[in-house]
Amino acid sequence: MSLRFIDSFDHYQTADITKKWTAISAYGGGVIEAGGRNGNCLHMANGGFASLTLDAQSTWVIGFAYKTSTSERKPITDVLDVGDLQVTLRLNADNTLSVVRGSHTTGTELGKSVSALSNDTWYYIELKITIGNSGSYQVKVNNVNWIASAVGDTQATANATANRVRLYCATGVSGNYYDDLYVCDGQGTYNKNFLGDCRVQAIFPDANGANNDFTGSDSDSTDNYALVQEKATDFPDDDATYVQSLTVGHKDTYLFEDVAYAEGETAIAGIQVLVCDKKTAAGPMTICPVVRVGAADYDGVAVAPSEGSYSYMRQVYGCTPDANADQWTPDNLAVAEIGHKIVSVT
Repeated sequence: MSLRFIDSFDHYQTADITKKWTAISAYGGGVIEAGGRNGNCLHMANGGFASLTLDAQSTWVIGFAYKTSTSERKPITDVLDVGDLQVTLRLNADNTLSVVRGSHTTGTELGKSVSALSNDTWYYIELKITIGNSGSYQVKVNNVNWIASAVGDTQATANATANRVRLYCATGVSGNYYDDLYVCDGQGTYNKNFLGDCRVQAIFPDANGANNDFTGSDSDSTDNYALVQEKATDFPDDDATYVQSLTVGHKDTYLFEDVAYAEGETAIAGIQVLVCDKKTAAGPMTICPVVRVGAADYDGVAVAPSEGSYSYMRQVYGCTPDANADQWTPDNLAVAEIGHKIVSVT
């Protein structure tokens, strides 16, 4: 593992948040809107949260671009052990940051920054937390330590783990804005520490690849990429345009848009393949992502699509899936193909 989740908030709309996130609140919720640091952003207010459930880990690293519109005491992000808070990153009324064990209102403050954020200004905030009675915590802002690495009791429940990451804004307070988000755990070889100020970019299919087995909503298998590249004001478009198959082994792979990058940028921390899918036929079936590197196709982890409603099948690749396990770069991503495959139908 290591890099577990990324979000640009540029490839889906407010109504589609739960296609990718596990849950949003029944209160203020979240709104995807223009005005992000790069494209769209997620706006949280008045009790709104977006929650992501993963597996239980002791170490989590969370990074995101953040802007606040008002100086209020409010949580920014937290990690939970099922439904119980372990650690909260809090914005204080003076716009300093605090790491708190437990709730932002009643928990124990573990560390506090000296520096303060300015309103209506984008910052890149990163929290690294290891949960335990002798755990640790650290906060960086724009690649600078604001709360230095320290040992402390970061365990608020009976378990020294957390399995939920949440972006949150307390009831009755105003906006938290998020963009360019990543989540890492502490396992594996790559990306298990701070990634630094990151830009997350959504790219879409722009040409056919080597595999075109699915049948499109236009009743043929020609230019399937054009049926799965929704963006702009209608993303994803669900049943308007799509490709489909019930044949085991059928797969489509597509070439994608180039990644925009500034001069001197060469490394990509990882890619996240998102396939928006649903099951339309009776009986169990599984589908997997496919990444084609060179002349070989590499199958990802098979999952069972939701029945009757679309959701994102999500898999993160911290490096290329071939035997070389190279770091992703704009050049090798430009010639890779990405798609999907029917693994089983019963």
